[in-house]
Amino acid sequence: MRTLMGSADDSTGFLLQTAPGVYNEEAFRALDQIIEDASRSGVKLILAFTDNWHLQDGLFQYVAWANSTQTGDFFTDPAVIQLFKNHITNVVNRTNTLNSRQYKDEPAIFAWDLINELRDGCNTSAPNATCDPSFTASVQTWIEDLSAFVKEQDPNHLVTVGEEGFYGPGSPDLDKNPSPGEGQWCSLTGQNFTQNHAPDSIDFAAVHIWPDLWTIKDPVTFIGSWLTSHIDNARSLGKPFIVEEFGKSLSKRDPGTIAEVRNPIFKVVYDQLSDSLDSDGYFKGAAFWQYSYIAGKTDENAVFFNESTWTDIIKPAADKAVQAVQSRPALANCVPGPLRSTIGGPASATAGRR
Repeated sequence: MRTLMGSADDSTGFLLQTAPGVYNEEAFRALDQIIEDASRSGVKLILAFTDNWHLQDGLFQYVAWANSTQTGDFFTDPAVIQLFKNHITNVVNRTNTLNSRQYKDEPAIFAWDLINELRDGCNTSAPNATCDPSFTASVQTWIEDLSAFVKEQDPNHLVTVGEEGFYGPGSPDLDKNPSPGEGQWCSLTGQNFTQNHAPDSIDFAAVHIWPDLWTIKDPVTFIGSWLTSHIDNARSLGKPFIVEEFGKSLSKRDPGTIAEVRNPIFKVVYDQLSDSLDSDGYFKGAAFWQYSYIAGKTDENAVFFNESTWTDIIKPAADKAVQAVQSRPALANCVPGPLRSTIGGPASATAGRR
């Protein structure tokens, strides 16, 4: 399961970090609770240190704190970078008030995302954003620096980038982008998937898939190609690959719409995952956005456990994933934890992001 650690919107009522190095203890205790609940339930968490899309607890806030003017300064300005490094240090050394474990020693934490969906190049939602192809090199330097820093602070957990997985200038896979070719918006975000995940301090490769937001006309075909391309890249790097986040927005939630509009997208992801697990391939997991059990107003991407997306696609895929893992011997010096399915017990590795 994957979650942000800070505020998920731009309200100021429940920030994690209210000023540089100053934390809202109530918000931190809520994060303590999430981690402790995960620990007791056998759930593993991917936690993102910050977010690209919101001012509060996000990229823009660090830029503002350092009195910078460009969003790209988050990746290049030494003062901004130091503020972010200070935050990473504070987080990994946090002692959970419920179990007395520091986060860096917490078994329920599976991995850290450096940032959720890093962007600058053509981020039209960002003030003063640029479209400079050379910015991709600056982002690569930042990834190498920050991932190594996280490893120094916390050698116990895995690290990945947290990006969507776009290919940047000069990549031989530019034709796989949502908008193919040089000079298109997705090639100028600062991301360059294969290069970004190459450093030794990045442990596994990960992408997000949002065909609605990327205005994909044939999402099933696109997703199949997107997955195949990135799995091939991960294989070339010798690193496991996961889908951290994907989904399908629904304006109507009737069974027919769910079966016709959303299920084919989930099916193509989990079919490829199942095939990979059968062959012990590089595709190791997929987390959808988002699981919900609360009636009433909810995210248009929410999946409920009584919908066919869950019963016909997610649960069988989760059961198969558990069986595949249990059928293989544990790695040397590894003590496996309990693995249970999606109904009646902790969620498996295919469960949705919170």
